[in-house]
Amino acid sequence: MKRNAIQSETSKHDLVDFSVCRGIEANCRFSLINEPKLFQNIKQVVLSSKFIKQLRKTDATTSQAHRRLRIGIAGCPNACSLPQIKTLGLIVRRKPSRFLPGCSGCGTCSTSCKETAIKIHENNVSWDPQRCVGCGLCLNTCSSELIEASELSVELLVGGRMGRHPRFAQLVADIPIEAVSSVMEQLLNSPMLPNNVHDWSYEKIQEAFDGIKYKRDNE
Repeated sequence: MKRNAIQSETSKHDLVDFSVCRGIEANCRFSLINEPKLFQNIKQVVLSSKFIKQLRKTDATTSQAHRRLRIGIAGCPNACSLPQIKTLGLIVRRKPSRFLPGCSGCGTCSTSCKETAIKIHENNVSWDPQRCVGCGLCLNTCSSELIEASELSVELLVGGRMGRHPRFAQLVADIPIEAVSSVMEQLLNSPMLPNNVHDWSYEKIQEAFDGIKYKRDNE
Protein backbone atom coordinates (compact mmCIF):
# COMPACT_ATOMS: atom_id res chain seq x y z
CA MET A 1 0.00 0.00 0.00
CA LYS A 2 1.20 3.53 -0.66
CA ARG A 3 2.79 5.30 2.27
CA ASN A 4 -0.01 7.83 2.53
CA ALA A 5 -2.97 5.71 3.59
CA ILE A 6 -5.57 8.37 2.82
CA GLN A 7 -6.52 9.92 -0.49
CA SER A 8 -8.21 13.30 -0.01
CA GLU A 9 -10.06 15.17 -2.70
CA THR A 10 -12.07 18.37 -2.58
CA SER A 11 -14.68 19.06 -5.25
CA LYS A 12 -14.03 21.91 -7.66
CA HIS A 13 -16.73 23.93 -5.93
CA ASP A 14 -15.16 23.40 -2.47
CA LEU A 15 -18.46 22.05 -1.23
CA VAL A 16 -17.44 18.44 -0.63
CA ASP A 17 -14.30 16.91 0.82
CA PHE A 18 -13.78 13.20 0.16
CA SER A 19 -11.31 11.15 2.21
CA VAL A 20 -10.89 7.62 0.88
CA CYS A 21 -8.50 4.97 2.19
CA ARG A 22 -6.11 3.88 -0.53
CA GLY A 23 -6.91 0.25 0.18
CA ILE A 24 -10.01 0.61 -1.98
CA GLU A 25 -7.81 1.37 -5.00
CA ALA A 26 -4.53 -0.33 -4.04
CA ASN A 27 -3.60 -3.78 -2.77
CA CYS A 28 -3.91 -3.26 0.98
CA ARG A 29 -3.95 -6.52 2.93
CA PHE A 30 -6.54 -5.16 5.34
CA SER A 31 -9.00 -3.78 2.80
CA LEU A 32 -12.11 -5.88 2.31
CA ILE A 33 -12.70 -4.46 -1.17
CA ASN A 34 -10.60 -3.24 -4.09
CA GLU A 35 -13.33 -1.41 -5.98
CA PRO A 36 -12.43 2.12 -7.20
CA LYS A 37 -15.78 2.10 -9.01
CA LEU A 38 -17.57 2.14 -5.65
CA PHE A 39 -15.97 5.46 -4.72
CA GLN A 40 -16.61 6.91 -8.18
CA ASN A 41 -20.30 5.96 -7.98
CA ILE A 42 -20.67 7.53 -4.55
CA LYS A 43 -18.85 10.67 -5.69
CA GLN A 44 -21.15 11.03 -8.70
CA VAL A 45 -24.25 10.55 -6.53
CA VAL A 46 -23.07 13.16 -4.02
CA LEU A 47 -22.09 15.86 -6.52
CA SER A 48 -25.35 15.52 -8.47
CA SER A 49 -27.56 15.46 -5.36
CA LYS A 50 -30.25 17.97 -4.43
CA PHE A 51 -28.32 18.82 -1.27
CA ILE A 52 -25.19 19.91 -3.19
CA LYS A 53 -27.20 21.79 -5.80
CA GLN A 54 -28.83 23.72 -2.99
CA LEU A 55 -25.45 24.57 -1.47
CA ARG A 56 -24.21 25.90 -4.80
CA LYS A 57 -26.93 28.53 -4.77
CA THR A 58 -25.35 30.15 -1.72
CA ASP A 59 -22.02 31.74 -2.58
CA ALA A 60 -21.02 32.05 1.06
CA THR A 61 -20.69 28.30 1.51
CA THR A 62 -17.90 28.01 -1.05
CA SER A 63 -15.47 30.04 1.07
CA GLN A 64 -16.29 28.54 4.45
CA ALA A 65 -14.47 25.25 4.99
CA HIS A 66 -16.43 24.37 8.10
CA ARG A 67 -19.63 24.20 6.02
CA ARG A 68 -18.31 21.56 3.65
CA LEU A 69 -19.87 18.16 3.41
CA ARG A 70 -17.06 15.87 4.57
CA ILE A 71 -17.20 12.23 3.57
CA GLY A 72 -14.88 9.48 4.79
CA ILE A 73 -14.86 6.06 3.11
CA ALA A 74 -12.96 3.18 4.72
CA GLY A 75 -12.35 -0.21 3.13
CA CYS A 76 -12.07 -1.90 6.54
CA PRO A 77 -12.71 -1.17 10.23
CA ASN A 78 -9.15 0.17 10.64
CA ALA A 79 -10.74 3.30 9.18
CA CYS A 80 -7.63 5.18 8.04
CA SER A 81 -9.86 7.78 6.38
CA LEU A 82 -11.32 8.76 9.78
CA PRO A 83 -15.03 8.29 8.92
CA GLN A 84 -15.91 8.67 12.61
CA ILE A 85 -15.28 12.43 12.45
CA LYS A 86 -16.89 13.10 9.05
CA THR A 87 -20.32 14.43 8.21
CA LEU A 88 -20.92 11.12 6.45
CA GLY A 89 -18.79 8.07 7.18
CA LEU A 90 -18.82 4.72 5.39
CA ILE A 91 -17.01 1.67 6.79
CA VAL A 92 -16.90 -1.65 4.95
CA ARG A 93 -17.21 -4.71 7.20
CA ARG A 94 -17.47 -8.48 6.82
CA LYS A 95 -18.20 -10.84 9.70
CA PRO A 96 -18.32 -14.63 9.92
CA SER A 97 -21.83 -15.98 9.41
CA ARG A 98 -21.15 -19.34 11.04
CA PHE A 99 -18.43 -21.80 12.02
CA LEU A 100 -18.96 -25.27 10.55
CA PRO A 101 -18.36 -28.44 12.61
CA GLY A 102 -15.05 -30.27 12.29
CA CYS A 103 -12.70 -27.83 14.00
CA SER A 104 -9.23 -29.31 14.62
CA GLY A 105 -8.50 -26.86 17.41
CA CYS A 106 -5.40 -25.42 15.70
CA GLY A 107 -6.25 -21.93 16.98
CA THR A 108 -5.27 -20.04 13.82
CA CYS A 109 -8.56 -18.16 13.61
CA SER A 110 -8.46 -17.28 17.29
CA THR A 111 -4.89 -15.97 17.00
CA SER A 112 -5.81 -13.81 14.00
CA CYS A 113 -8.63 -12.06 15.86
CA LYS A 114 -7.36 -8.84 17.44
CA GLU A 115 -10.64 -8.39 19.33
CA THR A 116 -10.53 -11.80 21.09
CA ALA A 117 -13.98 -12.50 19.63
CA ILE A 118 -13.05 -16.12 18.81
CA LYS A 119 -12.21 -18.70 21.45
CA ILE A 120 -11.54 -22.41 21.11
CA HIS A 121 -12.07 -24.99 23.81
CA GLU A 122 -11.69 -28.71 23.14
CA ASN A 123 -12.10 -28.24 19.39
CA ASN A 124 -15.27 -26.20 19.84
CA VAL A 125 -15.38 -22.64 18.52
CA SER A 126 -17.20 -19.85 20.28
CA TRP A 127 -17.64 -16.52 18.56
CA ASP A 128 -18.80 -13.31 20.21
CA PRO A 129 -20.57 -11.14 17.58
CA GLN A 130 -20.59 -8.20 20.00
CA ARG A 131 -16.79 -8.12 20.14
CA CYS A 132 -16.34 -8.75 16.42
CA VAL A 133 -15.71 -5.56 14.43
CA GLY A 134 -16.01 -7.22 11.00
CA CYS A 135 -12.38 -6.87 9.90
CA GLY A 136 -12.53 -10.24 8.12
CA LEU A 137 -9.01 -11.29 9.13
CA CYS A 138 -10.20 -14.65 10.44
CA LEU A 139 -12.13 -15.65 7.33
CA ASN A 140 -9.22 -16.99 5.27
CA THR A 141 -7.15 -18.45 8.11
CA CYS A 142 -8.93 -21.80 8.52
CA SER A 143 -7.04 -24.50 6.59
CA SER A 144 -10.19 -26.66 6.69
CA GLU A 145 -12.33 -23.80 5.32
CA LEU A 146 -14.86 -24.09 8.13
CA ILE A 147 -15.59 -20.37 8.49
CA GLU A 148 -18.43 -19.07 6.33
CA ALA A 149 -18.48 -15.33 5.64
CA SER A 150 -21.44 -12.99 5.64
CA GLU A 151 -22.02 -10.58 2.77
CA LEU A 152 -20.04 -7.38 2.68
CA SER A 153 -21.87 -4.56 4.39
CA VAL A 154 -21.28 -0.86 4.92
CA GLU A 155 -21.92 1.02 8.13
CA LEU A 156 -23.34 4.49 7.54
CA LEU A 157 -22.20 6.99 10.17
CA VAL A 158 -23.54 10.53 10.37
CA GLY A 159 -22.81 13.76 12.22
CA GLY A 160 -19.10 13.58 13.03
CA ARG A 161 -16.96 16.72 13.16
CA MET A 162 -13.91 18.35 14.70
CA GLY A 163 -13.51 22.01 15.62
CA ARG A 164 -14.94 23.99 18.48
CA HIS A 165 -17.60 21.44 19.38
CA PRO A 166 -16.23 18.05 18.24
CA ARG A 167 -18.32 14.92 18.21
CA PHE A 168 -18.15 11.40 16.87
CA ALA A 169 -20.46 10.30 14.08
CA GLN A 170 -23.24 7.92 15.06
CA LEU A 171 -24.31 4.72 13.36
CA VAL A 172 -27.50 5.12 11.33
CA ALA A 173 -27.67 1.88 9.37
CA ASP A 174 -25.83 -1.24 8.22
CA ILE A 175 -26.28 -1.42 4.45
CA PRO A 176 -25.57 -4.19 1.90
CA ILE A 177 -22.62 -2.96 -0.13
CA GLU A 178 -24.54 -3.29 -3.41
CA ALA A 179 -27.13 -0.81 -2.10
CA VAL A 180 -24.78 1.94 -0.89
CA SER A 181 -25.03 4.19 -3.95
CA SER A 182 -28.82 3.95 -3.98
CA VAL A 183 -29.10 4.70 -0.25
CA MET A 184 -26.76 7.70 -0.52
CA GLU A 185 -28.76 9.05 -3.46
CA GLN A 186 -32.06 8.76 -1.59
CA LEU A 187 -30.62 10.32 1.58
CA LEU A 188 -29.02 13.33 -0.13
CA ASN A 189 -32.18 14.01 -2.10
CA SER A 190 -34.51 13.68 0.86
CA PRO A 191 -36.63 16.78 1.60
CA MET A 192 -36.15 15.97 5.30
CA LEU A 193 -32.38 16.53 5.12
CA PRO A 194 -31.24 19.74 6.92
CA ASN A 195 -29.60 22.30 4.61
CA ASN A 196 -26.74 23.00 7.04
CA VAL A 197 -24.33 20.14 7.74
CA HIS A 198 -24.00 21.36 11.34
CA ASP A 199 -27.63 20.39 11.84
CA TRP A 200 -26.99 16.81 10.78
CA SER A 201 -27.70 15.24 14.14
CA TYR A 202 -28.49 11.55 14.51
CA GLU A 203 -32.16 12.35 15.07
CA LYS A 204 -32.46 14.57 11.98
CA ILE A 205 -30.74 12.05 9.71
CA GLN A 206 -32.85 9.23 11.10
CA GLU A 207 -35.95 11.20 10.07
CA ALA A 208 -34.56 11.64 6.57
CA PHE A 209 -33.57 7.98 6.48
CA ASP A 210 -37.08 6.72 7.19
CA GLY A 211 -38.61 5.34 4.04
CA ILE A 212 -35.32 4.72 2.24
CA LYS A 213 -35.32 1.42 0.38
CA TYR A 214 -32.25 -0.79 0.03
CA LYS A 215 -32.15 -1.08 -3.73
CA ARG A 216 -29.10 -2.95 -4.96
CA ASP A 217 -27.09 -1.36 -7.77
CA ASN A 218 -27.77 -4.25 -10.16
CA GLU A 219 -31.54 -4.12 -9.70
